[in-house]
Amino acid sequence: MTVRGYRQIENLAAHSLKHAKTIERGSGLECVTTALFSAFMFEGYLNHVGPLKIRHWEHFERLPWRSKTEILLSDLGLPCNWGEGELQVIAAPFKLRDGLAHSRTETQVLEYTDDGSPGAGRGAMIPSYMREWNELKGAERALDAVRKTCTNIHEVAGLGEWDMEPLADGFASG
Repeated sequence: MTVRGYRQIENLAAHSLKHAKTIERGSGLECVTTALFSAFMFEGYLNHVGPLKIRHWEHFERLPWRSKTEILLSDLGLPCNWGEGELQVIAAPFKLRDGLAHSRTETQVLEYTDDGSPGAGRGAMIPSYMREWNELKGAERALDAVRKTCTNIHEVAGLGEWDMEPLADGFASG
């Protein structure tokens, strides 16, 4: 049996996004989870396809994700422009990952209107590195960019067409 870790991670991201669309309270947390797992999925995919296409990938595997991306894209003859398109979008969830892994206390000046509802204004009280990912739009953008980029790499690498439809709920292998 072959277990592709990046596919399991994609399943986690897709499940969190699906859940975020069905709930009101806590949907921001599911969106953050989607963006975070999108970053994990991308690096997992690099570590999947790298050894298939680049000799001695084990020498590169411990490099930062950006370096691995640049090496792989260069080897495949693909452009690597971090300032636009999918790569620009993909870079942002890695800032979220780094912010979570190296979290620090922040002091923020916030303005909000208290409408009297329980927890009013609390949504603004999140770390700055999470704000972009606290909404469906950001989470969808992150997962879509990773899926598109992985699909493109897969096809250019000559690994055939890659079906990026979400796996069934739960874990699957194949």
